[in-house]
Amino acid sequence: MTISSQSTNLVRNNVISGNFYGVRLSGSTATDNTIRNNYIGTDAGGTLDKGNSNDGIRIEGSPNNLIQDNTISGNNNDGIEISGGATNNRIFGNHIGVFANGSGSLGNSANGVNLNTASDNLVANDNTIRYNGGSGVFVSGGTGNLISENSIANNSIIGIQLSSGGNNNTPAPQLISAENGVGYIFITGQLTGMLPNTVYTLEFFSNTAPGIQGETYIFTSTVTTNGSGSASFTAGPPVSVGNLTPITATATDPNNNTSQFSGAVYVFGEAPVLTSTPTYTPTMTLTPSATSNFRPTPTYTFTPTNTSPPGAATNTPTRTPTKTTSGSGGGGATVTVKTPTPSRTPTLTFTPTLLSQYQTLTQLATANTIEPTATPATPTSTLVPSATLVPATNTATATVPAALDTPDAGDGGILDGTGGGGEGGDLFGQLLGGGGFSTILWIFIGLAVILLVVGGAMELMRWLNSRAD
Repeated sequence: MTISSQSTNLVRNNVISGNFYGVRLSGSTATDNTIRNNYIGTDAGGTLDKGNSNDGIRIEGSPNNLIQDNTISGNNNDGIEISGGATNNRIFGNHIGVFANGSGSLGNSANGVNLNTASDNLVANDNTIRYNGGSGVFVSGGTGNLISENSIANNSIIGIQLSSGGNNNTPAPQLISAENGVGYIFITGQLTGMLPNTVYTLEFFSNTAPGIQGETYIFTSTVTTNGSGSASFTAGPPVSVGNLTPITATATDPNNNTSQFSGAVYVFGEAPVLTSTPTYTPTMTLTPSATSNFRPTPTYTFTPTNTSPPGAATNTPTRTPTKTTSGSGGGGATVTVKTPTPSRTPTLTFTPTLLSQYQTLTQLATANTIEPTATPATPTSTLVPSATLVPATNTATATVPAALDTPDAGDGGILDGTGGGGEGGDLFGQLLGGGGFSTILWIFIGLAVILLVVGGAMELMRWLNSRAD
């Protein structure tokens, strides 16, 4: 297919193979043409060599044309050749020398791209240029040809070749070292023989094999030369690559003269593995110790208080015998005798005191746990049983014949007891007839109450101990 002296033509979605030229643009008026998404030199699947006899695409002096997204492989000369002073042609995103999917070797017999006495053209924006029989990009005699951000590798000569003043023979950078950092590559190098006081754009590439090529674009940086056209640089592309990965670079001046690829420098050291460092924030946890149990040990103290004076219970009998005689013969006398009023008030008061002992919890402190001191409340148990023994008051009133009333016979009459006379008989009578048996009974009752209280207190102590356990 030849377009001569025509402009704004679109050549798209074709299989162009088996011709002398695949597509040829000729003349200065063949401008603003677009060649897009064609298979040039392959079959319709983009994997078989059906190459054209000469170039896949040839532009002879025609400016401002766009060659984009084509597969240009298997041709018997260059993949693309631009010559005759053609300018401002743009070569973007093409697969040159590979299958349509960008992999596999299907190289053109000469160069991938040949810029022969052509200037100000662009070979950029992700072209894949591989497996060609010459160089990836060959620049001869023209200047200002920008070669940027492509994958150029595995070509028979080198990636970019400058000849006969092509791109002013811009020198390639000299890389000195490359070392893996944390998330970047630390690259050092220098420029020499450049234009003085000029800003150069540096592009860095990683490669899977050694060579003067650039397989994978990774980073762009800039450096300014001094008055002698030299500069040292340090670059830190934000990537990490494997140990001994070859790194190359190009330099481009402000007029788009791109250099050849530099010689490779090998990355030293494996990329550090980023690991997170945990930050510990101690949390105070108040946990009473399980082993610090409150176990009171009660001690019972019984303090009986007897309000009676020592000895027997108080018994104060009062006898007021009154003799009243009426008549003259003594036969009708009424006598009221022996009205004793005994008062027995023994009071036994038991006041047990519960003495409690407890174990104070220990404050435990560790790196992450602080256990507080726990002071349990002191239990108080007071048992105050009260036993008051008050025997009943005995009052005896008897009416007897007057003849038996002998109050002067030592107060030992029949009603005094056994009639034995004297104080001994009177006391015995008091014990038996005047309530003595009842006194003994109450004493036994009091002792029984004491035993019950003591037993209850002991049971209470055992119950409290069991609850504490």
